[in-house]
Amino acid sequence: LDSKMEINVRTSAGPVPVSIDTSSNPTVLSIKELLFKTKYFPIGRQKLYFQGYRLDDDEIPLSDLGDDLDGTLTLVMPKAASNKTVDSDEPAWLTVGDSRSFRTHLIPANMPLKIPLNQERIGIVYEIEGETNGSRKFHLQKYDVSAIDTVQLRGSGPDRTVVFTNGGEVVDLQGTMKVYDEHQENRLAQAANMSKIARNLAGFVTTISRFVFEMM
Repeated sequence: LDSKMEINVRTSAGPVPVSIDTSSNPTVLSIKELLFKTKYFPIGRQKLYFQGYRLDDDEIPLSDLGDDLDGTLTLVMPKAASNKTVDSDEPAWLTVGDSRSFRTHLIPANMPLKIPLNQERIGIVYEIEGETNGSRKFHLQKYDVSAIDTVQLRGSGPDRTVVFTNGGEVVDLQGTMKVYDEHQENRLAQAANMSKIARNLAGFVTTISRFVFEMM
């Protein structure tokens, strides 16, 4: 007999498939643990509903809910905060945004800060080339931090360790290597602003022209 039960848990972002080993007498907590393992949803913040009823007891056996649970469970939980807490034991540089909204933050040592993010990506800088503002190059690891609320930095340089958590539980994130050239990023931002000004000017000229012709 097949000891696996495939369940699609409904969430606001769409169904999340989980595979349950029924031979181990799984409970509601088993579902929550799998959701944390696959989607990093903190167990303590998960609220599971069965056909509209809140499952308050994590020890309820899934067998008590029926043989076919596919589509009957709904997960509700608050979204991760847009403010990320960053705590470092050494001064550290972070970057926020992308090439069109590139910003840097200097994080003081032993002074946890909350950083508001319009975009859910940060870069942790491990080397800076140059000393003149506007012409530096930042070598960094870039992370998608939409699933976490806290960043802990320990040490400095290439040997720095980074721990991401959400609701107090550790989340394993993989970063990508990037190099941001301040001079190049500033030129891209200026070009984007000039393009926006040109579009606004074109719209203004079109409006004036239409007004003039209507008056003739």
